[in-house]
Amino acid sequence: YSIDTYKPNVASYCIENGFNMINDITGGQNKDMFDVASNYKVPIILMHMQGNPTNMQNKPKYNNIIDDLKFFFEKRINVAIKHGINPKNIIIDPGIGFGKTVSQNDKIINNISKFKDFGCPILIGLSRKSFLTYKSNKPKDRLESSLAVSVIAINNGADIIRVHDIKKSIEVFSIIDRVLNN
Repeated sequence: YSIDTYKPNVASYCIENGFNMINDITGGQNKDMFDVASNYKVPIILMHMQGNPTNMQNKPKYNNIIDDLKFFFEKRINVAIKHGINPKNIIIDPGIGFGKTVSQNDKIINNISKFKDFGCPILIGLSRKSFLTYKSNKPKDRLESSLAVSVIAINNGADIIRVHDIKKSIEVFSIIDRVLNN
């Protein structure tokens, strides 16, 4: 079970009560989070987000989205390792929809393989997100687009896909896994 928090004390409490993974949307901005992950020897997901949830979609700008994210992950991974985290326990998440335009999200999906150099599993969370909107549909109506773009992400190197629709995702991803590994 994963705890989604950027607060080290919350992560500690949750790990002591059955959780076994930390998902930090700030990518470890509070360095104490690295100590928690290191002390408990649990995986940590380092997500990229430009800004914070209240302002992240206010005209997000990057020099080069892929290079900027690679620079961010290089720094965060190095800090995590310096805090004693086993590199095998580091998962990176480019943060689809967290301070990115539709075009920037598309570019990330198309360039997932460029993050493979870090040797960390790559998590992609895009299920039902607004960049998948078609004709003003609501999040609950985005299953097909979520699955379709997730398949592209898998084909491009994503190791972990965060989903809402578990049964349908397992059905689709099982077939994709068979086809890609045949």
